[in-house]
Amino acid sequence: MKAAAASLAVILLCSCAHRPLIGTWRLVEYWNQPRGQPRQYPYGEQPVGYFVYDETGHVLIQVARKPELPRLTSTGYREASCKELVTMMDAFISYFGTYTIDAAKGIVIHHVEADSRREYFGTDQERPFQLAGDELRIGDGKTWLRRLTRVK
Repeated sequence: MKAAAASLAVILLCSCAHRPLIGTWRLVEYWNQPRGQPRQYPYGEQPVGYFVYDETGHVLIQVARKPELPRLTSTGYREASCKELVTMMDAFISYFGTYTIDAAKGIVIHHVEADSRREYFGTDQERPFQLAGDELRIGDGKTWLRRLTRVK
């Protein structure tokens, strides 16, 4: 019985630690700004995407460029040129895994299980974040930012 109570306490602690981010977040802004250069918008100035943090500690992220690329036929990607395939890959990114929050450091850590480009596969991605009501800012705000609003 003591072991069960201890396990329940750990589960409650873990779920409480995730609580501030739990939900679906719509992407509003996504930019990078390398030192001494203007801001870069790899998915356009009005990207589309969602970040989902669930109560079990899982994260799912999908980001796509807007305006969208031309639609392909069902077999179109098999017939696309190398340049067209690279353009398609550059226009979309996604990954999933689990997440933990280090409240003392103000970071969320995405423990990536797999991603669409195999860039983050098996890595831990530390992301500084700030939460103000229904707005979530991920990034340092100087060299990169992902700004999201909570979906209600």
